[in-house]
Amino acid sequence: MINREGSQMDKKKIEWLLRTKVKKMISYHKHWLISTVDHKKWMLKKIKSATHLTWWASVDRELRNRGFCSMPSFYTDGQEIVITSWIEGKVGTYRNLDQAVRLVKQLASFHQVGQHLQTPPKPAVAFLFYDRLYHRLKQFYRLMKRVEQIPGTLGRFLARYGPQFYLDGYRVWDQLQQLPLREYVHWERQHHRLAHRDLANHNWLIDKKQKIWLIDFDLAEYDSQLGDIWQMFTRIMAEHSLNDELFQRLLTSYESIRPLNDLEKEMLKILIGFPNEFMRESIGLVMNKPGYSFSSSFPYLERLAVNRLQSQLSPNS
Repeated sequence: MINREGSQMDKKKIEWLLRTKVKKMISYHKHWLISTVDHKKWMLKKIKSATHLTWWASVDRELRNRGFCSMPSFYTDGQEIVITSWIEGKVGTYRNLDQAVRLVKQLASFHQVGQHLQTPPKPAVAFLFYDRLYHRLKQFYRLMKRVEQIPGTLGRFLARYGPQFYLDGYRVWDQLQQLPLREYVHWERQHHRLAHRDLANHNWLIDKKQKIWLIDFDLAEYDSQLGDIWQMFTRIMAEHSLNDELFQRLLTSYESIRPLNDLEKEMLKILIGFPNEFMRESIGLVMNKPGYSFSSSFPYLERLAVNRLQSQLSPNS
């Protein structure tokens, strides 16, 4: 790949892909920010999986042909690098509720277009939403089994609040066993329903004209779109409140673009009670995963614990 200085051969490859001359290349968040002589900017990333990229390139073309173009264009050599157009703007936020509602509608548009796609699935077996949900619950259970060994403030906090969140997750899982969630997830995959699967707020960009862009499709897959909705709703509600009024507002916004059937709504309402945010952040901190720091994750965990208490006291929860 590219060394820290950027070799002449790599520069020639980039210029061949972009059909223009490179003016400057600088390191940027583990990637490369490229400026070209035609006054455009690009982001260069190393390819994680050539198989996935080939699949995504076909899906990307289908989405654009169907009218969904709110994704940065990209060029690739198919082997080592992918170069994505740079979007001048700000990262989306779930803390601004009006903006979050706009993002929910854009997700619905992405889902509406991304159904019954013609691109075949990748040959590898996918780690689907149902299995990911169970894996998260099992991971957190194992963490709770050794919570006494976790030192310091985090250990004391998890010993106090962790069992309550685990029981919340277990109750949700138990309720879902009465519904055909697993079968429905496989049905969605069989019908080539596209899911993004990584709807952190930093994967939304809003440009200077207020256009919304969805980025980073490294985890995209034919999987449950319901999992996307659940992931995004829980992230938004974690920033505000865990109550039925907010849930209904988000659901109404989504359904203004892509209506859900009765079974989807029933399963989604149950899924909202699964404390995924608390479990993910706790596991990330304890396991020292990249992207998790005590200074940012622990205050978030405290806020989630307060939100849980408030939701229990609220008549609208």
